[in-house]
Amino acid sequence: MTFGEWLRWFSNLFVKEFLTYFIDPASRFILVVPLIIQIFLFGYTATFDLNHAPIAVLNESHGRFSQQLVSQIGASPTFYIRRYLDNASQMKDELNPRDSLAIVHIQSDFDSKLAQGKQGPVQIITDGRNSTTAGLAAAELSTIIQEFNHRYVGVPEGIDIETRAWYNPNLQTQWNIVTALIGTLSFIQVLMLSALSVAREREHGTFDQLLVSPYRPFEILLAKATPPIVIGIAQTFIVVLFAVFWFDIPMRGMLLPNRLGDLFNFSDHAAGDDFLVCADCSDGDSFRFGHSGLQHAGDSADSDLC
Repeated sequence: MTFGEWLRWFSNLFVKEFLTYFIDPASRFILVVPLIIQIFLFGYTATFDLNHAPIAVLNESHGRFSQQLVSQIGASPTFYIRRYLDNASQMKDELNPRDSLAIVHIQSDFDSKLAQGKQGPVQIITDGRNSTTAGLAAAELSTIIQEFNHRYVGVPEGIDIETRAWYNPNLQTQWNIVTALIGTLSFIQVLMLSALSVAREREHGTFDQLLVSPYRPFEILLAKATPPIVIGIAQTFIVVLFAVFWFDIPMRGMLLPNRLGDLFNFSDHAAGDDFLVCADCSDGDSFRFGHSGLQHAGDSADSDLC
């Protein structure tokens, strides 16, 4: 049999396996709906970025330096000043219902101490019930205050550290999470689809019929592994399109050759690992895919299933 004849021979089994994913309504649902849900779920909710976080300000100094500091905090895209407090007794009412994430307390002697060349006291009060977000808010407010020291007060330092992040200049976690879905969804979908392929044959009782067909074990294995790989790569390119055109994540380099090679290798390993798991049959026996091909659990390694 020539390669062209074998390819036509094998294409019949491949088309049969490929169409089974689109004939079943449950399989069509798995192919489309979870993909879209996970893209938007992880793209918008799974993020550690602070954007327009509400804070309150208690400015008891009302001097030039304190007003400049409050203006710099309000100009930051990370925070917006929700309320200006009049006295310290209002702090508890602001944090208890979680109306504000943090409170910036500028004490009354802030401007006078800065004018004398001393350190001006600024207190940052955060809501510790969400420790991760509170830590991020405190770190961002500390950064703003340090920038204020350099710009307005002129605090000298021996070492000036300038940090630059390549490939993600603003350190947006959305860029990391959405691009990580390219590999994660491919792995999960290929793993699930290849497992459903074997489970479907068991439920319909056609697995034994497939074993006694003229196809050899490696052809059956290849036909069951190839459609999930193709579908996984197609779904991954959908994620790439959403990342580029919806979330505005820049992709550099030759997108098609790089992604196609990586995703094929990744999906191939996912399908291969899944077929190493035994598929229990309804009668208690099992069939397994191994290095010697398809083999019944009760047969010897030398049994020929062809």
